[in-house]
Amino acid sequence: MKKQLIIILLFLFAGSSCTKNSATEDVIVINPDNSRDYYLEDIASFYTVVPIQAEVPIDAIQYAQCYGDEVFLISRKGHKIYYLNKGELITVFDKKGKGPGEYITMDTFGYSPEKHEIAIFSFSNKVLYLYDVPSMKFKKHIPLDMSVYTMKYDSEGLLYAFVLSHSSKESEGSIKTINTDDGRISHVMNSDFVSISFTGDCSFYNNKLVYACPGFINRLLLIGSSKIDTIVNISYGKRNLPSKYYECKSGDLTYASFPLYFEDNNCCGFPNSAIISDNGYTLWYVSKMHEQMRIPSDLQMLHKSKDDSLIHAKSIKVKGLDLKIQPIGFSNDYYMTLIDGVEDDISDNGVLRSELGDQIIKASEQQPFGNPVMLIYKF
Repeated sequence: MKKQLIIILLFLFAGSSCTKNSATEDVIVINPDNSRDYYLEDIASFYTVVPIQAEVPIDAIQYAQCYGDEVFLISRKGHKIYYLNKGELITVFDKKGKGPGEYITMDTFGYSPEKHEIAIFSFSNKVLYLYDVPSMKFKKHIPLDMSVYTMKYDSEGLLYAFVLSHSSKESEGSIKTINTDDGRISHVMNSDFVSISFTGDCSFYNNKLVYACPGFINRLLLIGSSKIDTIVNISYGKRNLPSKYYECKSGDLTYASFPLYFEDNNCCGFPNSAIISDNGYTLWYVSKMHEQMRIPSDLQMLHKSKDDSLIHAKSIKVKGLDLKIQPIGFSNDYYMTLIDGVEDDISDNGVLRSELGDQIIKASEQQPFGNPVMLIYKF
């Protein structure tokens, strides 16, 4: 659903840990086999269709990053960026190369709406490249003695980065902040253990970093809290995995901690993206790997509301369309799916098509070059 997933050594955080209460607590069973199919219209609190207004064809998209009306589509080849504002294509950005102001590879991407600045990290030479938006003019580059696997700007334009540092004999995992104005790097917190996992992405809630930490124990963390209390045990006792996991919270904010696994190879799964909002939390996770390519091929969704109601979706469709909805990008409060190639004869086993389905069909048919439309939704 997003940028190319890279197997990394990802360190979790010493400053945040879940503790088990001695009292007996309710158990939530998180099991992909217990999920069910839903229609988006029945579970989303908001949804809308946004056609992409572009006079050029858009390449196949690998993932997207969303910031209110501003959306960045990153091509599947990983070197071209389409910048959209309110659905209109403003700029196509492609600076891959070895010349001045060009990046060798685009491995990690971030954007600050406040500073109108994008940051691109290149693993090949460990350099952070900065560009202006929407002009996409090169601003400067910042050499780094570390590898950046995920990064996100906060509302003040400070860049949070999940990194592996290489200055010592052994790589050290941590979270750093980077002031892109003066290049100053500050330490936020160290790791407390290592997990071989796939990178995810992060969001913000009340200007605190939300990150779905992958690993043998997957955690939804809010970086910046001082104490986490366990309130709910989560049981998952298949394939000799430990049977007890925990859901945690700090104050009135909820965190989730639970294991997932792949049926075909008896290994734990991993989170894909997460949002904490005033309505609760939403987590998408990988439930299946492509047998040959060994990349995520299927996502499931877990949403828990403030009233403790739980939605565990095996698949999400639009009524009347044989079309599975999975996010390709997300913001701090909504998810986005790209839909292309939808024709009027695509039906869902006789299910009456909804108004949303009609809007998707109409918008898709009117797109030049067969370009996709954006479906934006919240839970």
